Amino acid sequence: MDQSLSKISLEEVKKNLNADEKGLTSQEAQERLEKFGQNRIFQPPKFNWFKFFLDELRNPFIILLSISFLISLYFKYFKEAYLILFVILFQLILVYFHKIFSYKSLKSLYNFLKNTAVVKRDGKWTVIDSNFIVPGDVLRLSSGDQVPADSRILKSYDLSVNEAFLTGESLPVEKKNSDTLWAGSFVVSGEGEAIVFSTGKNTYFGKITSTIGEIKEETWEEIWKIGKKILYFVLILSFAIFILALFEKIDLKETFIYIISIIVSAVPEGLPFAISVLIFFQVIKLYKRSVLTRNINAIENLGKIEVILTDKTGTITEGDFKYVGFYSSKKVSKDEENKILAFILSNLHPKSLFYNSLKEHVQEVEITVKKKKPFDSKHKYSVNTFEFNNEKYILVVGAPEYIIKNFNVKTSKKIFDEILSLTVQGNRLLGWAIKKINKNSKKKFFDNFGFLIFSDKIRESAKETISKLKDLNVDIFLVTGDFPETARNVAQKINLSDKVKDSFDLDFDCKVWARMKPEEKFMMVKELKRQSKKVLMIGDGINDAPAIKEADVGFSLNSGTDVAKDVSDFILMDGNLDNVAFSLKEGRKFIMAIKKLFLVIFTLSSDISILFFFSYLLNLPKPLYPNQVLFINIVQDTLLALFLIFNEDFSKFPSKKIFDKNLTKSFIFSLTVFLLISFFVYFFSLSKPNLKTIYFVYSLFAPLVLFLNIFRFEGKDKKTFIFAILWFLLFLLIFKIRFISEVLYLDNLGLNDLIFVLLVSLILGIAFKIGYNLKILEL
Repeated sequence: MDQSLSKISLEEVKKNLNADEKGLTSQEAQERLEKFGQNRIFQPPKFNWFKFFLDELRNPFIILLSISFLISLYFKYFKEAYLILFVILFQLILVYFHKIFSYKSLKSLYNFLKNTAVVKRDGKWTVIDSNFIVPGDVLRLSSGDQVPADSRILKSYDLSVNEAFLTGESLPVEKKNSDTLWAGSFVVSGEGEAIVFSTGKNTYFGKITSTIGEIKEETWEEIWKIGKKILYFVLILSFAIFILALFEKIDLKETFIYIISIIVSAVPEGLPFAISVLIFFQVIKLYKRSVLTRNINAIENLGKIEVILTDKTGTITEGDFKYVGFYSSKKVSKDEENKILAFILSNLHPKSLFYNSLKEHVQEVEITVKKKKPFDSKHKYSVNTFEFNNEKYILVVGAPEYIIKNFNVKTSKKIFDEILSLTVQGNRLLGWAIKKINKNSKKKFFDNFGFLIFSDKIRESAKETISKLKDLNVDIFLVTGDFPETARNVAQKINLSDKVKDSFDLDFDCKVWARMKPEEKFMMVKELKRQSKKVLMIGDGINDAPAIKEADVGFSLNSGTDVAKDVSDFILMDGNLDNVAFSLKEGRKFIMAIKKLFLVIFTLSSDISILFFFSYLLNLPKPLYPNQVLFINIVQDTLLALFLIFNEDFSKFPSKKIFDKNLTKSFIFSLTVFLLISFFVYFFSLSKPNLKTIYFVYSLFAPLVLFLNIFRFEGKDKKTFIFAILWFLLFLLIFKIRFISEVLYLDNLGLNDLIFVLLVSLILGIAFKIGYNLKILEL
């Protein structure tokens, strides 16, 4: 639709849209959906072949290999040149699949992410997928909702909206009747109704985002920092080798090819692909457990979490409120009870936790709203003035104790005892107070006060989940706005604690906090982070958003507000806390897999670089041909990286950093053991004519030994068996296929030489086993 509809009068807007406050019929909505299309601003990303090719032409690694290929051709090292060309193509293939998996992950997010909106269809308020909103639809908006489409306000009840994405100003803007609401903004407070005039890419927000371009991938700074250090180390060694070659007057052409091979071996080209595949599988695994990933990079942080802050509703409890009872301070008839329930229902938002359950027990009546003061988390009540059967009423709905505190309602010890009794049993209470008014009315007290009783069962898995989190060495704090008695009842049933704190401070000696305000949750997160704790926050309300965003990992509930979802890293689709425990475990698997891969790849690349340096320093024969170095690099990086996907090992303790003291200690031990064994094999075989073949075979078996030890598979593990079989098949193919053996300059290998390599590999395995037993080699 035309954006000019934001500037003309509201009546003209309705006329242009051929719609009014009554909303659309289902048939009209379907016809408009076919005409205007879905209300989608973002579309799943598409892979651009041409851009991919241009990006890779600027890749320093590809440039280096291409220069090496041309120089090898110039010096007539044809076999080396062809193998370098193979490495270039292989790198392009890996990067291609890396991009494809990244795009698939992003596309999955676009397909998974869905928001809902409340619209008036066929005269009734209905919750629908916001993608199916069309021009002419009437929206009902309340605190925490994201405005799904450009709209004009029909009714505003203290409506305030955050338009920071447009203005950069974080302060909310008051909105009145006929004002414009822009898609992408958030309702901070109040309620309202609005008529949609533009959807999807025709919205103002849609037109802004069309100029942004493709999504850029983020990298993991921590991961690449250590990778660069290893590469710089190899570059320094390579430069030293070149200087030694000059000093010793060694053939510079051959030295150059060796240096290129060594540098290439230090670049783990299989790593980005492996990480992309690993993340893709993690996203799918989490989704299967009803955890929707919004921020791919947050998967790594899952493995670092030490503290969880969560409310009880929907996570520890089922979040499925059942209306179980009506309490009134004075006796009322069934008709009067239904009238009160209908009044309360009209006050509730259709997305409210109580709405659907209460609706089943109410016969709706015609009500005209005259004035509204919407619910907010600070006051914890709403006030409505409305008309029914030509009579006016004031209705207050909210937390019972806040109604008692702020309004003139008649209470007694009996009422307080009833409230206490119900909350101790774990029930949720929705208070109400009502009075009839007229022009001459001077009533001081409300006619009646009471509350509705809702039950919310504790999840059967909650107790076991708390135990799992404790086993993972994660502290969990239950932070709720409910009564202390309600919180204590839940905490005791799940074996969390029997002690409850009902006043705020920053002393974390208690696990259960009641009557918590949103700003206090934010302060808790800030303080825990100040203490260097990694924090996960679970919330659902608009005022939980600052705490969710501030936390290292933010989870929102699918039943929560759009604001909470927008700032979260993950959406808990079913609210089950057990799926958060599963996510933490998967995060630790991810970190463990990355640690293992780096330990294997950089141990092997550093080992070969140092060995070549000493061979040049002592002016001795080289342990391998350049082609063999390149081939071993391809085999190690690719097969090891791909097999990493099947890693199921995880730490019982959170890891604040991937490259911690344990990894450094393990790397030093692993490299030392490898160097000792490698030097032994090299010097033992130095006098033999097939030195390079012996060392090549050793270089194939040694990574297998290291890999199997690092992954600590049991012999009965099918993955171990499959991996070992693939490795040995590769070994046989290399020697049996003449073309490969010729390209790699392989000589015949005697039985004694093969036995020698197997024995040395066995010694290597024993050394690693000792390292594990002494806790020197641990991640």
